[in-house]
Amino acid sequence: MSNIVALQCPNCGGFLDKGQMKCEYCGTESILTADGSSLRFRAENACPKCGAINERSSWFCPSCSIILTKDVEVLRDLQKRVRFLLKEALEMVPSWMRQKLEADEFIYFMFTIKGKDDFYLITSKRFVKNKKGTVVEVPLSEIVLVSDTYTIGGPRKFLASPTERTYEFSIKTYNGEIKFSECLEMVNQPLVVTLWNAIRTSVNNYSYRKKDVRELILGLQLG
Repeated sequence: MSNIVALQCPNCGGFLDKGQMKCEYCGTESILTADGSSLRFRAENACPKCGAINERSSWFCPSCSIILTKDVEVLRDLQKRVRFLLKEALEMVPSWMRQKLEADEFIYFMFTIKGKDDFYLITSKRFVKNKKGTVVEVPLSEIVLVSDTYTIGGPRKFLASPTERTYEFSIKTYNGEIKFSECLEMVNQPLVVTLWNAIRTSVNNYSYRKKDVRELILGLQLG
């Protein structure tokens, strides 16, 4: 059994792809810690408005949203891209579920299983899993813990690909535990890790009353 580590930008909390050292959301340039388990700033600067410590290359301060870059166009492009991706995600949500979403509810992750009505939805207020017609909906306020993500065992002979493994994690709520053994459902590791990241981030942001970096980007006053 091995733990899958997902690296986050130390400045804004955005997730980085393997080998990526520059955050696509805030522009921060990072370097790996000695043990390779996390990222840290390459060089620090104090925000001129709120005093929060940011990486010198960051485009804006995640704490107070002051603009730190002279290249405002890079932030305009970011806002455009985030709006487009959020619109696409919302269009994937079934109409009956869309009607339940509140006006200020931010979509962290939306995934549908091709050819089925199954989907996973994580927002700033809830987690929803619809599988084989059974809907599990949990408010973020009721999620106590999101476990680590693990790969279990070796290749499974009955799968289409001999390299596939089972990727497993769980979320604990006040009303019980929801387990995910997603090899057959999700098929590939990156998607499972993305789902886990989205749940964990939404729960952490809810607990600390923080906004997702994409929400911060949309709220930037660019003139």
